[in-house]
Amino acid sequence: MDSPFGRDIAYRVLERCLVLTWSAFEVFVSDLFVLVVNTKPGFAGTLLKDERTKALYNGKEIALLLERYGYDLSRNMGSVLIEQSRLDDLPTIKNIYKVILGPGDVVDKLDDVGLWKLYKTRNVIVHRAGIVDEQFRRDTGSTIPVGERITIKPVDLHQFMNLVGTVGVSIASAVENIIQ
Repeated sequence: MDSPFGRDIAYRVLERCLVLTWSAFEVFVSDLFVLVVNTKPGFAGTLLKDERTKALYNGKEIALLLERYGYDLSRNMGSVLIEQSRLDDLPTIKNIYKVILGPGDVVDKLDDVGLWKLYKTRNVIVHRAGIVDEQFRRDTGSTIPVGERITIKPVDLHQFMNLVGTVGVSIASAVENIIQ
């Protein structure tokens, strides 16, 4: 694999692994969100009233979903809310968990610069074929020249995976404490 073609394939595999790492994080925090709000539906009211999250939801759309859930949303509020607003970007994830978990170490982990860089790198890979633009440079502080392709190194992927695992375990533990 010491050919340019082999290296290119290896870098593309690493890119896909990075995208899957972010995707796994998204799915995990979304599933935990649904679990906690389905278990503790009072959080729905808190999310609908909080300045950081109320714009994510539309009360009229919630009312339209009543029939689908047999006119009983008491154990389905998380499912209803996730249908309206997916947890697919870091700012939304942070705001949702700041409301649910309140201030503290767990929520602070969502402010980790590495998580932000993972999120932004994933977006450049998925939406710009890995080609750096000025927005990416501003958002991440990257020094990669505009127009060049991001190169994901195994060590980068390893760090991102460890970070997602650490943050995920912290959020899962906090959610477990809430629902018990």
